[in-house]
Amino acid sequence: MKKCIGITALIIISIAIIAATAGCASGGTTTSTPPAAATTTANNKSLATTTSAVKTTTTTAGATGGTIADILARAASITSMQFDMVQTNSLVGVQGGNGTVTTHVWVSGHKVKMDTNQSGQEVIQLYDYDAHVMYSYIPAQNAATKTTIDPTTVYDDPNDILQYTPTTAGTDTINGNLCQIIQYVNQGTTIKIWLWEAKGLVLKEEATNPAAGSYTIVNQNYDFSAIPDSTFALPAGVTVNGN
Repeated sequence: MKKCIGITALIIISIAIIAATAGCASGGTTTSTPPAAATTTANNKSLATTTSAVKTTTTTAGATGGTIADILARAASITSMQFDMVQTNSLVGVQGGNGTVTTHVWVSGHKVKMDTNQSGQEVIQLYDYDAHVMYSYIPAQNAATKTTIDPTTVYDDPNDILQYTPTTAGTDTINGNLCQIIQYVNQGTTIKIWLWEAKGLVLKEEATNPAAGSYTIVNQNYDFSAIPDSTFALPAGVTVNGN
């Protein structure tokens, strides 16, 4: 069975990688922990330097109806998107992982890019789930660390949460977008998500674990325009370390 990983899981995975990578000196041998532990990514520099004219998509609240599976299935028609993810963390044992960070995320097919500024260090992460590789790139060092992604891992199955027997807890609107509020428990973590009825995407998520702490994620400023393949490529001349 293939293992699926969604945007939220990627963000949690990213903090540890950023914490490990940001301290590496350029030109030296670097190592990176494969995506398996908690982390986040963010981009608090001006979005004008990373994307042009990000559009805020707003849908007037209105009942679209359907089961949780019906709503999740609506995301399957989305081939590309970019958005801002604002995450507030109170995580246990994650260096630099607490506080609020804003990640700019690009997704096209099975490729994902995340741009973050963590503790004053910009880190860009590039995931290619077809090639089974991830690059953690530090522009200031002109260096990147390459990590192999488990070949049994695929990017994002929207129906993955159904295995946790989620329940609905009413409706809410975020920026005029009607959401179903969904709750479930995954390995001791209580998760509450605001699922955008029109698009099948998560607009907000709250998670709490007695041992690991908590986080809140808000996804906003969605743009569903096509994204050039060059967005997901390392610049020419970057030193690549790792496997």
